[in-house]
Amino acid sequence: MKHKFVKPIERFLLIMSAILVAVSMYFIGNMTALESQSNEIQIIYPDAIALDSNQSNKKAEASNINTEIQKDVISKSNSNQGQIIASKNGKRYYYKNCGGVNRIKTENRIYFETEQQAESKGLTLASGCKKL
Repeated sequence: MKHKFVKPIERFLLIMSAILVAVSMYFIGNMTALESQSNEIQIIYPDAIALDSNQSNKKAEASNINTEIQKDVISKSNSNQGQIIASKNGKRYYYKNCGGVNRIKTENRIYFETEQQAESKGLTLASGCKKL
């Protein structure tokens, strides 16, 4: 003869074992995900470091040379142009030190030597610009 509590205890144990299996599978999945995200250890030999640093030094030197060339080109082109800048599509003119100059695309800029030249084209001084 079975005891009257045997059936409920069997159900409870079955439910608890199912919960235990589910929780353990959850933690195993999380551990697997963490392992896949971890960085692997890499062994780098000194020769490889020397080669990498030489290549990066050469790249840095090349970029410095390119930057210097670009600065020279910009300074030479700016020295040949006037002190007053306007947009070929706009109605205002700016001095080189005005903040509004930065909003004008370089291909749309026109240059003047004097205020009179700019005003003769129908341009007026921008309100945020102070006279030189």
